[in-house]
Amino acid sequence: MEALYEAKTRMLAVDCLKPMKQQKTFRKISTEISLSAGMLNTYVNGYVLPKTNGAEHLINFIMRQSQ
Repeated sequence: MEALYEAKTRMLAVDCLKPMKQQKTFRKISTEISLSAGMLNTYVNGYVLPKTNGAEHLINFIMRQSQ
């Protein structure tokens, strides 16, 4: 069950990041979230999924931005 939660969290982070990319550049997002623009690019393009801790950090950041 833990593996399923982690996989869903990792995919949710990418799904939440995609609409944010339409509003801002990777460079702007990277300065706000302290991840490299290249790494964000690999997430959005589906080459790599973020690790669970990074995914949770991304989700929390995006949730704060939407409020």
